[in-house]
Amino acid sequence: MSETTRTRRPRAALLIALPALGLLALLALAVVSGPESGCGNPFGCGSVRNAGDSDLTVVAFEADGTERATYAVAPGSRDPLLGVTNEITVPEASCLTVHGGPFWLDRVEVQTAGDTARVPIDHWGARVELQGGACPD
Repeated sequence: MSETTRTRRPRAALLIALPALGLLALLALAVVSGPESGCGNPFGCGSVRNAGDSDLTVVAFEADGTERATYAVAPGSRDPLLGVTNEITVPEASCLTVHGGPFWLDRVEVQTAGDTARVPIDHWGARVELQGGACPD
């Protein structure tokens, strides 16, 4: 092997590696310094899907706990979660079923009797069903 062949291989590797590293640096910079999302979470907002027959009331909170917004989610629709933390209001004498977590595999049922309750929804979002009366068995 001649000397010129040996010196070309490292140069070819550098010609591929340096642009790839530059691209990775640009992507990392975009993630780290990107504008804050509308909900305050670094990688965007979760969403709540209303799978029930009645409107849901979502209460969105800032990081310091102050209320940011209260809004309704119509049956059959999906809306973004606008707060850093979010809660769904469960009216009295109602059943709320929440499928949440990273892949919406966590299931929680909340039954209210005489008082209204609030159920926290994590930043992953959830599929939620609100119905009047007792929770089905």
